[in-house]
Amino acid sequence: MVRVSNKRLFLFYTVLFLILFLSIAGSDLTVHGQENGERYIFEFCSFVTLDEKIQYQQQYDLINIDNQNKVYSTTDYSLIEKLVKEGKVLYVEEDLGMSLNKVPNDTYYSQQWNLPMVGAEEAWDITTGSPEIIVAVIDTGLYYEHPDIDRSRTLPGYNYLTDSTDTYDSTGHGTKVAGIILANTNNGQGLSALTWNVRVKPLHCFDENGNANQSNISRAIYDAVDLYGAKVINISAGSQGYTRTLLNAVEYAISKNVIIVAAAGNDGIEKANFPASFDNVIGVGSVDRNKKVSNFSQRRGVFVTAPGEKVLLLGSSSGNKYVTDSGTSFSAPHVSAIVALMASIKPDLTVEECRQILAATSEDLGVPGPDPEYGYGLVDARKALDYLNQSSGDIVTLPLDITNINILSNNPILRQVTFTVTIRNESSQEQEGNLILTLDYLNSSVGEIHGIKILPVKIQGGASLTTEPVTMSYRNMLLGEDKRIKAFILEDFDNINPLTLEEIIIL
Repeated sequence: MVRVSNKRLFLFYTVLFLILFLSIAGSDLTVHGQENGERYIFEFCSFVTLDEKIQYQQQYDLINIDNQNKVYSTTDYSLIEKLVKEGKVLYVEEDLGMSLNKVPNDTYYSQQWNLPMVGAEEAWDITTGSPEIIVAVIDTGLYYEHPDIDRSRTLPGYNYLTDSTDTYDSTGHGTKVAGIILANTNNGQGLSALTWNVRVKPLHCFDENGNANQSNISRAIYDAVDLYGAKVINISAGSQGYTRTLLNAVEYAISKNVIIVAAAGNDGIEKANFPASFDNVIGVGSVDRNKKVSNFSQRRGVFVTAPGEKVLLLGSSSGNKYVTDSGTSFSAPHVSAIVALMASIKPDLTVEECRQILAATSEDLGVPGPDPEYGYGLVDARKALDYLNQSSGDIVTLPLDITNINILSNNPILRQVTFTVTIRNESSQEQEGNLILTLDYLNSSVGEIHGIKILPVKIQGGASLTTEPVTMSYRNMLLGEDKRIKAFILEDFDNINPLTLEEIIIL
């Protein structure tokens, strides 16, 4: 994919207009710009004869672009000035550079279908990640001797089984998971990671049989937040039950705006594991290379999905450097890596912002809207980064919250609520932004299930605007649970937020 800056195009057309206008007016125009090393493209006016064009081409070594003797390129700046002054050109523009998307040169990258599927190549044109961002991987440790482990991005780990710094991976699971975030990328060998510069902190909590105590996992979460400076915590594990200690640790991390990503589970049952099902944790399900939900991927409580079936991964022994494996364990680090890229652009990214952006930018799969199998859909790194870049401000939470809303649909499967939102522009100037509306379904057995709508709004100074009726749907789990509408404003302007929310009316 090739992109040219809209701002640059705007500047070009502005300059072009001035050149043409002044030329037609007979002004003594001078074309200002760098005279050395630049290439310019221009088109002759229709009254310039073919013989004249050929003469110019031979004299100034012009290159014909369109094979119709109309459009040419040159590095001769004096010729450009001459032609503009003589009024012989329709337009002149700088010959802008064009770059291919960043594609790493790692040996097996062509076999990594999973990275292009989540928009990695396009995302790398924006950022490959910052070393200031740390992802804590709570797992089985790391096989440090692997030739494709980027040791410069690997922080000293900790083993919660032995209370030591020995985090050697004896099972391979942690290495497979961390490699999606950490593999040495663009080094001409092995695999590519989703991030090229983000650092990883391996926290060893699971034994060689893949088991761990939730107390140790809780310790690791607290330490990741308080001691290690993690912005993202990846937990490619789970359980159908949970302790209050684990819940408290998760809630503590979230209160510090540390984003937790967890695997939904591999039993294919109708309930994702904990901590994936906890409120505000990003639970991740698995899809295959055809974007179909994996049979083993657990349902309900899934927030988004990512590749997790037959993915090429780092191995954990010298004789088995690269392996193919499946599981939501490997879906989760795709999302952790994308969140790390987002945080590389916006280090103060909040949990709520992160979830809303992922929900808004993931590719909707399955039935329209969020659903138990896919959540909000397949994550897209580039779209998430683009969305983040569009906002110069923050998501501002306003004290507008309606609970116990009336359910208008009697359909036992699909429930809906319809409402309007009124916004007022307190400033004297026109303002533009995105209104984000969320519908939360509070169900203690599966966690929150969200509906989301994003409405572009433009409001004149001092005016109020009421949206068209908005209908939001969600799947009913248990009758009688609390429902809640919240409204947010995502700013697209640089000044203090002048937009206020006045009311929500349930229709």
